[in-house]
Amino acid sequence: MVFVSFFNIVLAGANSRFYAYSIGAAKVAEDKLEALEECRHWFNTALSIHTVVPFVLISIGYPIGAHAITNWLTIPVDRIADCVWVFRFVCLSCFVGMVNVPFQAMYTARQEIAELTIYSFFTTTFNALFLYYMVSHPGDWLVRYGLWMCLVSVVPQLLICFRACVVYPECKFRAAYMWNRKRFAELMNYASARFWGALSTLIVSHGTSVLVNKLLGPAANAAMSVGNSVVSHSLTLSQSFSGAMWPAVVNAAGSNDHNRMLNLSYAACKFGAILVLIFAIPLSLEANYIMKLWLKTPPDGAASLCMIILYVLAVDKMTDGLWMSIFAKGKIMAYEVTIGIAGFSIFVITWLFIGFGYGVVAYGIARAIGKIPSIILRLHFAKKQAGVSPKLWIRSIAIPILWITVGSVVAGLALKGVMSPSLARVACTTVLSELIFIPLVWCFVLTVENRAFVRERIERVMVKFRRNVENKGATA
Repeated sequence: MVFVSFFNIVLAGANSRFYAYSIGAAKVAEDKLEALEECRHWFNTALSIHTVVPFVLISIGYPIGAHAITNWLTIPVDRIADCVWVFRFVCLSCFVGMVNVPFQAMYTARQEIAELTIYSFFTTTFNALFLYYMVSHPGDWLVRYGLWMCLVSVVPQLLICFRACVVYPECKFRAAYMWNRKRFAELMNYASARFWGALSTLIVSHGTSVLVNKLLGPAANAAMSVGNSVVSHSLTLSQSFSGAMWPAVVNAAGSNDHNRMLNLSYAACKFGAILVLIFAIPLSLEANYIMKLWLKTPPDGAASLCMIILYVLAVDKMTDGLWMSIFAKGKIMAYEVTIGIAGFSIFVITWLFIGFGYGVVAYGIARAIGKIPSIILRLHFAKKQAGVSPKLWIRSIAIPILWITVGSVVAGLALKGVMSPSLARVACTTVLSELIFIPLVWCFVLTVENRAFVRERIERVMVKFRRNVENKGATA
């Protein structure tokens, strides 16, 4: 199922790119109806791929998986039938999830992600309620839990499909459009190029986990898991922002508005890094104490690993707009292959540094070292394919963000040095570092256009808030 999901992610990225590009082209097209049909072509091509590919994968994988459960894996005899049913539920969820990709990608391409967030919110809420019910009603929950997880995965995705067909005119079935060889080849070529970058990501995440487990044992895996968990929560805002900016960059490329594409790419670099550092700076200052508050006895190396990965990802986010501009242009094979090789090197470097005795921190060191060639490659390809200026990126993004980050960290460390470890110190260092970081960002990182963008968004939120207050007051 991880294998199916891997293909799902690769193909979903390809779909979003072609949708967003065609939507951008439609904005400046003289014949709007012809432009709409162009997007319908891509929708039906994607739908045909996302129906056939999961059907083939599961047709092959299901009998192998069922045979493995009944004959290869060590499972108590009286639980085998239950495990097979759970496997069936997972297969169904994966199949529906993959068929749903062309519909969900349309939401992303149109930058209308709020509705998807609502589905996610209700899914999480219902899962929490179901978990409470499970805990309060002890019993054999394996099959029923598998069925529930299948339902909360499938039902929202069916709603997304239905809503997309109703709301978006591009999502209309045309049998004649479904097997266009030229479009099929173009989409699959783009997806095959994305394969190498996605594969390197898979190896970095899952391959290094296996390597650490074999060389350092499960305690080191626990440290990796804790560090990655903290990092994933810290990335939430930044990832959401990148998800919103990506289709906007491709829209601009599709409408041949090169200046807007570059401005959006630079903005993605700035805001992506800033939204990580807002969390990374206070977390890095108090990582050890926060880990103890959270876990009481955290795994060795978890805090150090967390700090390293946080700053590595902040640097990575400073180049988010670069890969967006490269992907928007569509010529990505050379980029993905070279980036994939750089990603594979992280696995090798982790192995070497574990051999040098660095323990689980070797994974963080490898991530930091492996990020250097990735940044250089992104700058090279962004300049070559999208006209991005590496000098402008260094001068207006990398250097200012680096200096204000150092200043905020130094101020937090100074306060940390005069206070004993406590929850009050965590609060004080967080407030001080943010009071320094945010004004410095406003003054030295954001351009006049960036500040106007932020003001506009704040004003919109305030207007909505006032209206809600007034409506409630009128109702009262």
